[in-house]
Amino acid sequence: NPEAWTIEAWDLKRTRNYGSKHYNQRPWKVEKAAVSEDGRTVTLTVPALAPTWGMSIRCKTRGAGGEEVVREI
Repeated sequence: NPEAWTIEAWDLKRTRNYGSKHYNQRPWKVEKAAVSEDGRTVTLTVPALAPTWGMSIRCKTRGAGGEEVVREI
């Protein structure tokens, strides 16, 4: 279910100081989410995927046993 996945990307301002705000924050649409036969791997198809300084991948779905799975990478 691609709607269970959200991806957000952003740029950083590189300076000599540590840390940066997020600039140019943008969502990337997940077109397809394919689960492997063993149920342990999900492959996401993201047409806008490109190099970026920062990215967040979130999911809210159900596992093979019906348990809720909420994660952020």
